[in-house]
Amino acid sequence: MLSVAGSDPGGGAGLQLDLKVFAALGADGAAIPAVLTVQGPEGLTRAEPVAAGLVAGALRAVFALGPVQAVKLGALGDAAVVAAVAAHLGAHASVPVVLDPVLSASVAAAGVTLLRPDALPALRQQLLPRVTVLTPNLEEAAALTGRAVSSRPEMERAAAALLELGPRAVLLKGGHREADPEAADLFQERGQEPFWITAPRLAGATHVHGTGCALSSALAVFLASGAAPARAAVRAREVLNAWLRAARAGRLLPTAVPI
Repeated sequence: MLSVAGSDPGGGAGLQLDLKVFAALGADGAAIPAVLTVQGPEGLTRAEPVAAGLVAGALRAVFALGPVQAVKLGALGDAAVVAAVAAHLGAHASVPVVLDPVLSASVAAAGVTLLRPDALPALRQQLLPRVTVLTPNLEEAAALTGRAVSSRPEMERAAAALLELGPRAVLLKGGHREADPEAADLFQERGQEPFWITAPRLAGATHVHGTGCALSSALAVFLASGAAPARAAVRAREVLNAWLRAARAGRLLPTAVPI
C-alpha cells in the first residue's frame, strides 16, 4: 500500500492517519508527503507543496522496492505534483488508485489551501482518468464539476458528471449534509446503477478529524485485497462507522477489523 498525501504533524489526518488505517487493516504501508503542513487546535495555518521532482523520485523508489497493491492519493498541493503523480501512475495502469481530492482543511487560515486552485485543471485532465475510485465530499464535487451540490438529486447529477471526467467509480460523500437524519453517500460506477450507502448520523461525527482520509485509505486496502469497487466502498464505510463510534476527543483510533 502507498499513500501520497499531505503530512499532518498532529497525526490525526493525512499520511499519518493513512498509515494507521493500513496497519489496522493488516496492510503494510509506504508514504510519500506531497504537502507539508502546520496545523493544530487552531486549524491549518500553513501548507507548502513538496517539490514535484522529489515526489516523482520517491514514487520511482517505492515502486522499485516491490509490487504496490494499491495507491491512496490525498492532498497533492499544486499542478506540478499532480502531473508527476499522474505520469507515474500512467505507467502502472493495473494498480488500483483511490483519490480523495482534498482541497483544504475544514478549519484553515484565510488563503491556506491543500491544493492550489490553478491545479484543478491538471487534476481533472491528467489524474482523474487514472483513478479507480474518486471520493470527494460535497464541496470538492462542486469545485470539480462547477455546479452546486447539496441535495440528493444534485449529488446524483454530480456523480454522473464526475464519471465523465474519467474515474472508474465515484463515492460521493454526503456526510456534511447535517440536515439529513442519516449519513448518505452515493456510489456510482461506470456502466452500473448508482446506489446509496446510508447509516444513522452519529452525534459529533462531523467534528471528527480525518474521516475522509480514513475512508479512502480503507477503501484502497479493500481494493488491494481483491474486492470490487462497490464492495470495497461499502466495506470501507462500515469500518469508518465503527471507528467513528469509538472516536475520542475528535480523533479516530483505527483498530483491527477483519478484511
